[in-house]
Amino acid sequence: MFVMENERRKRVSGMVDFASFGVLLVVLGFIWSQNADLPGRAVDFFRSMGRYRDLPPYASFPDVYDAFVVFVYMLAAWNFLLAAIKVPLGLGVSSALGSALGGAFLLALGYFTKEYCSGALSAAGAMGLLLIMLGVFVILGGVTGGAFKRRAR
Repeated sequence: MFVMENERRKRVSGMVDFASFGVLLVVLGFIWSQNADLPGRAVDFFRSMGRYRDLPPYASFPDVYDAFVVFVYMLAAWNFLLAAIKVPLGLGVSSALGSALGGAFLLALGYFTKEYCSGALSAAGAMGLLLIMLGVFVILGGVTGGAFKRRAR
């Protein structure tokens, strides 16, 4: 019985992973359709990083920054939706929490990027806050994931 449940969980998890890849392609396609010259501009953005001490200023690449923020927010929304459907699909609370924490991190990434773009945060400040948030979410993920996995046994 346990083997059959484990096989079903693997199959459902595979379908969710496949759907997530599809969502990623849809989001990328949407972003690209709204900014046809974005791939070239993104290459220019990365090439220009050597000219600046920190990240290139928003004024030089507003289209790249804005597209990145929309991309991150759309993926955050998908992560929250994924978190909501994982428990009913039988993938577990731990997996759902992981998706929710991923969505929260992506929201923070989008927020700090917007703050950098508006001039409220320096590039170093935004990156420092992102590292702090990443650390907090890794700790939370480890603690909550471990607690729910231990309880399920």
